[in-house]
Amino acid sequence: MINVTGTQSVLCVVLAQLLWLGSIRGDEGYDFKGKKNAFAFNKVDRLINGQLLDSSGYYEPSVTTVGNSVRIAMLEFEPGAGDRIVTGTLTSEGTLTNRRVLTRAAGQYRNPIISVDGKGIQWLTFESLQQDVWSVFVCKELAGGGFADATRISGRGVSAINHDVAALTDGGIAVVWQEDQGGQWDVRFARTNQSPELANRTSLSPSTDARSTHTASTLATERKRGQGMTNLSATNQRGDWRPVIAAGPDGRLCVAWDAYDGESFSVRLVRFDGDQWGEPFFAAHSRAFEGRADLTFDAAGRLFVLWEEGGWNWGKEYRDFESETNTQGPLHRFRYIHVAEIRDDNQVVALGLPLPSVREARSREDVIAERNELGLYYERGRFALDGSGQLWVFYRHYFYPQLGVTRQPVHHIEAGWRLYGRCFQDGKWSGLIGLEPNQRDGMQHLSLTPTEHGLAAVWTTGRTHRGRASGPQGVAVAFLDDESKDALAPFEHVSDLAATDHPVSMGNGRRDKKFAPQSIDGRDYEVYFGDLHRHTDLSLCRVYFDGTLDDAYRYAIEAAELDFLGVTDHARDISNGDVGSQLWWRSIKEVTRHRLEDTFFPMFAYERSHGETDHNVISLRSDMLRPYNPSLKTFWNEIDDDTFTIPHNPIRPLKAFAFHDDEKRPLLEIYQACRDNAMHGEAHIGLDQGYHMGFIASSDHMATRTAFACVWSPKRNHETIFRSLQARRTYAATAKIRLVFRTGDHWMGEIVTALEMPEFSFDIEAAAPIDRVAVVQDGRVVKTLTPNRKDAIEFSATFRPEGDVRESPYVYIHVLQQNGDQAWSSPIWLETP
Repeated sequence: MINVTGTQSVLCVVLAQLLWLGSIRGDEGYDFKGKKNAFAFNKVDRLINGQLLDSSGYYEPSVTTVGNSVRIAMLEFEPGAGDRIVTGTLTSEGTLTNRRVLTRAAGQYRNPIISVDGKGIQWLTFESLQQDVWSVFVCKELAGGGFADATRISGRGVSAINHDVAALTDGGIAVVWQEDQGGQWDVRFARTNQSPELANRTSLSPSTDARSTHTASTLATERKRGQGMTNLSATNQRGDWRPVIAAGPDGRLCVAWDAYDGESFSVRLVRFDGDQWGEPFFAAHSRAFEGRADLTFDAAGRLFVLWEEGGWNWGKEYRDFESETNTQGPLHRFRYIHVAEIRDDNQVVALGLPLPSVREARSREDVIAERNELGLYYERGRFALDGSGQLWVFYRHYFYPQLGVTRQPVHHIEAGWRLYGRCFQDGKWSGLIGLEPNQRDGMQHLSLTPTEHGLAAVWTTGRTHRGRASGPQGVAVAFLDDESKDALAPFEHVSDLAATDHPVSMGNGRRDKKFAPQSIDGRDYEVYFGDLHRHTDLSLCRVYFDGTLDDAYRYAIEAAELDFLGVTDHARDISNGDVGSQLWWRSIKEVTRHRLEDTFFPMFAYERSHGETDHNVISLRSDMLRPYNPSLKTFWNEIDDDTFTIPHNPIRPLKAFAFHDDEKRPLLEIYQACRDNAMHGEAHIGLDQGYHMGFIASSDHMATRTAFACVWSPKRNHETIFRSLQARRTYAATAKIRLVFRTGDHWMGEIVTALEMPEFSFDIEAAAPIDRVAVVQDGRVVKTLTPNRKDAIEFSATFRPEGDVRESPYVYIHVLQQNGDQAWSSPIWLETP
């Protein structure tokens, strides 16, 4: 017998790559109407093909240079078990040697970063879920190879994520991360010396929460030692995200992070001069989204910063598939990269990184003026210094021209982001280097390190959506030598963004109004707001607009100020519903990473896209992902009380309501913002058949702050909110309002036993003047109530509907505000004893 397994494997990889390359375009003309050649990429002076490492389970790589060798640390996913941290050495041919598995058991890990300090000592840092809390850990290289046991450096008992590291010339490392401080993300800083033990930990952006342990005197001491800095909460009352750090000569440090101020994200920096910290200042602070910064000192000690710019009104009120513009729309409308030098006086001097597609986008034939930037993506910039000390900027890019010329572009397609790099030398930018294979989702990593004759680059690639072969999977490696750089002629260019002038952000940190509790039957309830149907770029539908998992959680926590969120990417696009897949593993890690103490409670969730019985699945369990193809009834037989489903809006009621189970389907999405669609008729079909479903509103794709699942819960914790949703103590709303609908001591969503038609009451505190309240009984509007004043935003009333309680009627109210916002209470069902 001849063993052909290896040959088959190679042929499969080659075939997959050919199919993938055939699904994207090169640099020839694009197609404004069809799927073929729908995406455009910049022309490159040199294209370098990366070499895939030997495991498709590798992801999140990090590299550093040790002498003449390149060391790598990365995660390796083991299906059904979890992650392991792997280290090794990369050869010049792009293969892995000296492979070592560092973790004793598979678990939940993120962001392994390998670095080497000025004494030649290697350090490994990473994030890990331990005892239901994410923490940042550090371990030091052992004399005989490998690493010592890890030491936790983040705060005990609070979540810590998104760390970054700078190696110090005098030995040790400096680490920054974002940490949950009283239910808000703050930036924290620590440094090691010759051991993982820390001299101190402190907050770079401490909140004003009463639980903060930092006093003015301790902060002043830390400020002098270089361990911390003054309280920034006087100017920022909101969350701080994704810090980065760079170390320069003479002990200098700089830290940058994304600061949300209530209107937008801005890039904030603070510098340490070797003796003490300076005052924080902004590199970018406008009404546009500005974030995901990177920092570096070059060989001459000059400090550089880069960041992404997106649209105005990020995360503000927006709905309807076809209404997006440059200044209003989904989270991921477009992205530009800015590069600047930070002078000693903190002056930010723009360097004008060439972005060739900007002019092309703005000058498209038949372009719609207010949409001429849509679909243009330059993002995830990274600095690198090559072996000769020259500064490089790498980023990823694609351009989807249809978005600017039609309001109905082709969807359910993607081709990924191509990676690019330019060198900055003698005040000029070089030509362009491209790296393949493309990255295929917005959370995939890129890491760079200098080599003796150039640079080494490693990046994650791969995708598992419902389409045909999605290309190579795993970690790719490429080496850029001096010959590659020498082949790049200087690029004569005037910045495409030179004329960009955004007004300064006016955000003042103000938060949404908190509504009064409600007492019923001697028990107090609070109202909580969430979204249980939201997609990211992991779903194939609208990859270009939906943004990443990081975008979804930033939006939910900061812009929308939600209390809970269910990211419901399609099971078909998560390895066809494979609960043991890497993509599902990555998704559930983001759920646990973004829990905030007593503030934000993300749910395990996905969309089970089974055609006419499409439902979203919400669960307390991380193991409930299933393929989309079994029937709804079959799926319901698999789930327990810790999971429920919600029918998708719009639905086909004859199919969706062919199965009846009020416990497995307690809620219905009566309003969906991305289609601006309320499905009263479909809801009434189910209710008329005797189904008991409470009402919520959801975003689905793209829409922001225009759909809320609202629930009254007796306690502010994850499980109690989940159980309150199951109890149908809910209402749907297109704006945050307070709505109580009851009969006696019974909440909306309950089944009430009565001998005669009871009296109902409602209490509303709206976001705008109330136009009217419609009383709906058995699918018909039977009464309309209006406030006494035209400008009233508060309205309370009681009423007694007509009808026979023996007919088991249901009653709910529909609230209409003068500005067009709406709300729907869950029904109350009546039955006789």
